[in-house]
Amino acid sequence: MNEQAQEILDMFYDLKNTSGTNAKKEKLCDYIETGFETILALQHVLNTLKPTGIGKKSWNNIEPSDEPEWRVIDYIDWLQHGGHSSHADLALAKSQERYFGELAYILATKDISMGFTANTFNKIAKEFGVKGIPLVSPMLSKNINSLSDKKLDQFLENKAYVTTKLDGIRALAIHNDIEW
Repeated sequence: MNEQAQEILDMFYDLKNTSGTNAKKEKLCDYIETGFETILALQHVLNTLKPTGIGKKSWNNIEPSDEPEWRVIDYIDWLQHGGHSSHADLALAKSQERYFGELAYILATKDISMGFTANTFNKIAKEFGVKGIPLVSPMLSKNINSLSDKKLDQFLENKAYVTTKLDGIRALAIHNDIEW
């Protein structure tokens, strides 16, 4: 298990320390081909829609535990499904051998910049048939008075709803087959 954690850590640092867009893309292609856990770790760190709520300060305040070891894939799955609220489990992750503990920190805090975005990951992942990271951009509003008559007629034909524009307020809803 420690070997797998070390491989993923090495990948993160290799991508971080690689110069040049094309060189990063080539390495990202190589890493995507290496396996499921690597892809899952990259997806988790780059996905801004799934924050863990764990910062450096929170991580540093947790005392390590002496429980049995975790597998990397179980830890990522646990983080992605809200397990981050349990300090006992974070203590367990923090207590693991050196490489897993360091990887657990990066995955929990997402405190690493690899020099590319989820958008770049998605373009490359698509080439390999790998599921991408959901990307959401906020919808921008326009003043209805600035629309041409033709655009206004199209807008009203589609039975669209109009609300007051609220500056600085954003809400994102993520829908899956089970819940909003």
